[in-house]
Amino acid sequence: MAIAKFSYDFHTLLAQHKMGYRLGGVIVEPNAVPVSEALAGLIRTRDVRALNLEFDRALHNVDVNAREAVFAASNILEVICKYYIFENELAPPSTQDIQSLYKVVRKHLGLDPSQLVAEDLRAIANGLGNVISGVGSLRTHASSAHGQGPEAVDLPLYYARFAIHSAHASALFLLEAWNEKSQRRGG
Repeated sequence: MAIAKFSYDFHTLLAQHKMGYRLGGVIVEPNAVPVSEALAGLIRTRDVRALNLEFDRALHNVDVNAREAVFAASNILEVICKYYIFENELAPPSTQDIQSLYKVVRKHLGLDPSQLVAEDLRAIANGLGNVISGVGSLRTHASSAHGQGPEAVDLPLYYARFAIHSAHASALFLLEAWNEKSQRRGG
C-alpha cells in the first residue's frame, strides 16, 4: 500500500513540474514520448479502425515478421492519406499508390517543397517525401504485400525497424499537420 501511495505521489510531483516517468527509471519532459506512443495517441483521437489495425500489426510483427511489419507501416501512411483526401473532399489520384496519394495530401497541407520559402523546411519536406516513397517502395519489393519471387529483396531487421519507425514519424508529422490545418480552419 505504501508503494502505491509513493508511486502516485511521485507521478503527481513529476506532473506538477511538467515531467514524466518512463519505465527503466527515466524521468522525461512531457513532449519526450517515443514516436510510436505519440502516434498511438493521435490515432486514438481519429478513431479510424484501419489506422488502429495497421499500427498494431506493425508493432506486433516488428520482431516476428519484418515483411509483415513493413507492409503494415506503409499501410498506415496510405490510410492517413486516403482519409485526408476523403475528409477534405479532394480529388483522389488515378492510382492509389502511396506516392500518388501523398502528392495530393502534401499539396493541400502546404508540404510541397516547391511551395515552401525556407530552405530548411524544403529540406524536411523533401526528406518526408523520400521516406514515404522509400517505405512505399519497400512495401512493394520486400514486404508481405506481394508474393516473393526468386529475386526477392533481402530484408534485414534493422531496415525493417527503420522503415517502421520512419513511417511512424512520418504518420505523426502528417496527423499533426492535419490537426493544425483543421484548427486554423476552425474545425
